[in-house]
Amino acid sequence: MNTYLFVFMALFAAGALALAIIAFIGLKSERKRRAAILSGFTDPVILIDKNHIISFINPAAKDALGLDAKALGQKIDSKDHYSINNFKDLIDLDITVNTFKDKDESKNKIEELIINRDGNDATYKVTTVYVRDDQQNHLETMKIFYDLTREKMIDKMKVEFISIAAHQLRTPLSAIKWAIKMVLDGDVGKLNKEQEKILFKGYISNERIIRLINDMLDVSRIEEEKFNYEFKKDNFLKVLAIAVKHIEVLAKRKKIELKINHPRKLPLINMDQEKMLIAMKNLLENAVEYTLPGGKIKITVKREIKFIRFKIQDSGVGIPKQDQEKLFSKFFRASNVIRMQTDGSGLGLFIVKNVIQNHNGKISFSSEEGKGTEFIFTIPINK
Repeated sequence: MNTYLFVFMALFAAGALALAIIAFIGLKSERKRRAAILSGFTDPVILIDKNHIISFINPAAKDALGLDAKALGQKIDSKDHYSINNFKDLIDLDITVNTFKDKDESKNKIEELIINRDGNDATYKVTTVYVRDDQQNHLETMKIFYDLTREKMIDKMKVEFISIAAHQLRTPLSAIKWAIKMVLDGDVGKLNKEQEKILFKGYISNERIIRLINDMLDVSRIEEEKFNYEFKKDNFLKVLAIAVKHIEVLAKRKKIELKINHPRKLPLINMDQEKMLIAMKNLLENAVEYTLPGGKIKITVKREIKFIRFKIQDSGVGIPKQDQEKLFSKFFRASNVIRMQTDGSGLGLFIVKNVIQNHNGKISFSSEEGKGTEFIFTIPINK
């Protein structure tokens, strides 16, 4: 009986070993197949196993990151979703890593990797993907690098072209503006009503082109990170008064009721007066532009404990619900104002948001199509 039991156990062990060998061979074969596939990728790819060990680097990753065979088998810190910053000891190149913030931490993390090689920058978008089995067990982590160098170069060329073209156009347009203004003011003789009306239309059109060019220049400076801020203690109400004066004539021509409520005095706040004026002008111009004749605009400034609150309400055309999430995007204009054929570049609110955020402030809005829009921004008093 003992002999039969021994033989049975021996056969069972041999069978288990055979199954294990078959599984190992299958696993090894699968790994080879996967390695062959990933090796053919033109995008760099790095695999990290569940023990935080680099298990695979495809040829594209070796070339792009300057990694050699020694990197295989190295342990990587899993901090910040295996951030590229954790690879710096293995990458013998000058690199910069920028992380994109994502409210949903469960999503795949995205980083921007800039590699400087011989004075030239190569830019990659790095996505971290967690590979899991059917039971959601973590098997390995994949770092995928998408080459954005060409796209970045094209974007830079576009920004530079816009900047050069805008600068070249602004000078003659300014000369046209002041020439028309002199004629309208009667400096070269009195005009009849018809002549004045025609010239005023030309003056307004010229102003719109200048505004568009200024917006394009501001956006190009923002994207080149040259929209430099110079902060100093300044009077918020003084900036508001300049912005209101800028739109009073147009508001009067459209018979728009303009109400302004603010304290007699506010504490000086740390701000860039020029940039804050740009933001206020954009908000006020939009309110006047998109409010129909006979409408109302109300501006309220209030001091809170830690910040100043600015609110502008209009009875204008409002923003359709489906358009609201894109409101602060570049070149975006709501579908209803496009149908109205009103002029606009779709750049103003993009600039406004940049200005407020760089003042450590927050901006929000609420709107209903056909009933008007409300914008609110806050600026800290002590920062």
